[in-house]
Amino acid sequence: MEKLDCGNVFGPRDREWHPGDWLQESDRLKEVLSSNGVDSEVSSVTSAYRGGESGGRKLLGIFVTRKLDAYGYASENYGETKRGEYGSLLSPYLNFGFISPSEVISRSMESGAKGHSLDAFLEKLALRDFAYVRCALEPNYGSYEAIKKSERDAIEQIKAKDEDRTYRDEDWANAQTHDNVWNGIQRELLLRGRNILNDRNIWCYKIIDIEKASRNAYRVARKLNDKYMLDAMGPVGIFALLTCFESYAAYRMRLAGGEG
Repeated sequence: MEKLDCGNVFGPRDREWHPGDWLQESDRLKEVLSSNGVDSEVSSVTSAYRGGESGGRKLLGIFVTRKLDAYGYASENYGETKRGEYGSLLSPYLNFGFISPSEVISRSMESGAKGHSLDAFLEKLALRDFAYVRCALEPNYGSYEAIKKSERDAIEQIKAKDEDRTYRDEDWANAQTHDNVWNGIQRELLLRGRNILNDRNIWCYKIIDIEKASRNAYRVARKLNDKYMLDAMGPVGIFALLTCFESYAAYRMRLAGGEG
C-alpha cells in the first residue's frame, strides 16, 4: 500500500499521531486526503459507528448482553426493518477486519442466549461466508451480468411496462427524487453510513422501480452503495445488491397481489 504524503500539514513532528488524533483534527485529515488525490466528499457519519477494534467490541458486548436473546423473534417479525434496534450493527467492523467472525461466534455462544435466537444470528453470519463463496465462483461478480439471467429477464419484462423515467446521479446521491420514502432512506444513509432504521431492500427496490433501464438501476445502486455504505466495497455488499435484484420480480408480484 502506498504511503500518504503528509507534507507540511502537521508542522513540526513533535509527537506521534494516533487514530484518535485524526478524528480530533478532521480538517487536517481532509487536507492530507485531498493532497493525495483521495475523494473526501463523503462526510463523517453520525451514528454508533465510531472507532475500530474497540468500537466493534463495544457493540458486540451490547449485542450479546442486551439484544441477542430476543434476536430470533425480532428477525422473524421485523426482517430488515428495525434492525438498528435488535441487530448487532457489526457489519462494518467485520468488513474492515476490526473484529473477527470467530470472536463474534465465541462471544455469542458463551452468552447463554436461547437456541432459536443463537441459531438465527449464526445463520446470518454464515451468509457472509456464502457471499464470499459466490463472488469467488462468479468471475463477473461485480457486474450486472452476475444477476441470474432468469431474474434479469423477469426484471426487464416488468420494466418494459413501467414509466420511462431516470434521474441524474447527483439527484440520486442528494435524495432529490419524486419518491419521498426513498429520499428519506437515502438521507438516513448519508447521515448514518448505513440503512439501519429502514429496509435496505426497499432502498434498492425503489431504485429499480424508478429507473426505466434495469442495467442503469444496477449501476446507480452499486455506485451509491459503494460510496456511502460503510460495509460496502466487498463481497458482502455486492451479494446484498445481487440478492435484491434477484428478488425484485417476486417483490413486484407481491405488490400486485396486495401482499406487500
